[in-house]
Amino acid sequence: MDLQELKEKFQSKAVADLKDINLVLKATPFLVREVIRLEESLAESERRVQHLAGMLRRSPPTHRTGKKDLAAWKIWLDERKNRLYIQLFGKVEKNSGKLISNAILSVMENLHPGFTVVVDLRKMISDLDSRARFYFRKTAYAFTQMQADPIVRVMEDSQSMRFLFEDMAKCPGPQSDADVHRVKTLEEADRLLDNLGRHLRS
Repeated sequence: MDLQELKEKFQSKAVADLKDINLVLKATPFLVREVIRLEESLAESERRVQHLAGMLRRSPPTHRTGKKDLAAWKIWLDERKNRLYIQLFGKVEKNSGKLISNAILSVMENLHPGFTVVVDLRKMISDLDSRARFYFRKTAYAFTQMQADPIVRVMEDSQSMRFLFEDMAKCPGPQSDADVHRVKTLEEADRLLDNLGRHLRS
């Protein structure tokens, strides 16, 4: 049975002519099977769409930006380099510290263990208050669990290496001063980490 032939013959008719009764009788089982096939195909397509929509909802973000009170932040990653970038601006207090920590943790879900980290602190106007430190300790713990190494901080000369944490033991990453590097620009941070990566692979 040719579906195209049936379309050309009957698509403009409200009812079939008597002369076509035999064709209609033959076509009915074929059309029923075709309707069933299309319904099953449509149901399968709907299941695939729902599955893909669920995957999109579950996919962690690859970047986060935000503002709260006197602070702002930008978190993003480079999946090819397995590298996390964190830029902080202004004064981070309790409420903004919680949002920043959550943003970092959500973007981190895209990375593999052993990722590298660049933290740009040049635009922070003061160190964290004690209430905000709690959330950054949570982030530091997650870094340690994911073996983030090394950490590179982009800082001005006047800023202490203890910026964000009151002592180096609470810095994210391996627990020693030597594992936290300091540079003056994001470009320098990238070059340093790229060169370290090449050195480790050689």
